[in-house]
Amino acid sequence: MDKKPAVIVIASSSGGTGKTTFAVNVAAVNASEGKKTALIDADTAFGDAALMLNLDPVITMKEAAERNDTTDIRSYCLLHESGIRVLAAPVRPEYAELVKPGFVTEAVQALGTHADTIIVDTAAGLTELNLALFEAADRIMIVTAPGLARAKNTKLLIETLEALHLKDKLTLVYTEQKKTAFIQAKEAKEISGGAAVCPVPDAARALAVSMETGVPLVRTQPKGRYAKAVAKAASHREETPVKPRRKWKWKEERQHEFIRETAVKESES
Repeated sequence: MDKKPAVIVIASSSGGTGKTTFAVNVAAVNASEGKKTALIDADTAFGDAALMLNLDPVITMKEAAERNDTTDIRSYCLLHESGIRVLAAPVRPEYAELVKPGFVTEAVQALGTHADTIIVDTAAGLTELNLALFEAADRIMIVTAPGLARAKNTKLLIETLEALHLKDKLTLVYTEQKKTAFIQAKEAKEISGGAAVCPVPDAARALAVSMETGVPLVRTQPKGRYAKAVAKAASHREETPVKPRRKWKWKEERQHEFIRETAVKESES
């Protein structure tokens, strides 16, 4: 029986957390370990994964969605010099409505026949597409950054995913900064609600340069603190058995389940 690929979904409660940068570097780490790696940019309106890898999105998931073609989904991917295959987001936001959640989850499944690891970068927040991808994921990595509002929203996102019984998939990724920053190790554990926590060092300047050149920082500085932290986060809980994935169906009963769970939490608080 063929081994199923690991599906890692990278998400955040709001923009500006470094989510896409982290997703690109997680993909690069996996590729550097010799794994066949696919990166899907599921921020269908404003995705930048191809840009960060200095790839010209001459073909994107929009073309695949128009043809409803997941059978040959690999042919719609761009190949980066690192070996990462990138299914790029549409080049214009008005094309986002052409890419339905069901198509993206089918694309994830189809790419699984060609990849050992699939990294999915998402739009910030809780969208219908994100919820479908969370269900399809083996792991969900929530990326946050310093700031009171981000901390509050990240906690709400994690609580929502817990209400949907997805907590066992969660890892919180936060940027380590100076002691005056709001999110330190203690706060991160509180925000995570008991989910796994992975810190990464602040490497803003080096990451900015890597984005300009299209070469992930984990490749230019493979022995640096950032690369080691990303590698550790990428492999975290790798040996933990993963529950079988359920086919996504955001039907009325799931909506009622979510409302019941969140209502119970509010009444207990």
